[in-house]
Amino acid sequence: MKKNILGVVGCILGFLGLALPWWTMDVNVGGTHVGATAYLYQVATSSGSYSFNVVSLGWYASASLVLLLVGSILVLIASLFVANGRLILLVGALLALVGLIVFPAGLQASFSSLPSIYGSFGGIGLFSSGSMSVLGYSISYSTYLTFGFWLFAAAVFFMFLAWARYPEEEFREEEPQEPSQAYGPSLYERRPVRRGYP
Repeated sequence: MKKNILGVVGCILGFLGLALPWWTMDVNVGGTHVGATAYLYQVATSSGSYSFNVVSLGWYASASLVLLLVGSILVLIASLFVANGRLILLVGALLALVGLIVFPAGLQASFSSLPSIYGSFGGIGLFSSGSMSVLGYSISYSTYLTFGFWLFAAAVFFMFLAWARYPEEEFREEEPQEPSQAYGPSLYERRPVRRGYP
């Protein structure tokens, strides 16, 4: 059985992307830098030499993690262990694509439902930046999707490329042949008469 290298590359990139941060918020308060980094399983914050982990994000992070993990495993199985795994490859790639969309969509939706106490950060989103002055302190912030998201986006591209370039001879069904083609010419087939013979 021929291995699907493109599918394997997509899975490797996907597993690496799951371990990396997906979204980052950098805040500068009066010269002090505070950062918040969102993984699919937790949020890590840091300020100077101090850092600590917070509980995971909402349902969308867990749902995205499950979809991405299941999709990657299906693509890996179809690429290495299944002879006619084109359908499994497609299902895995679609699950990974849905998981890739669920996280940013859910995160953006959670920003729109922030309580009024965060009204000063009303423009916060997946990609945003702004500044304000609160109690004499100048506060500036910037947010963006980071390494994990983009690496998994590349992984999904390789997964669909692996599906699109799946060798046809490995999943095409054998077409039944005519009896004359399968067993040679018929015994009663008329043959041309050569010149010089009766």
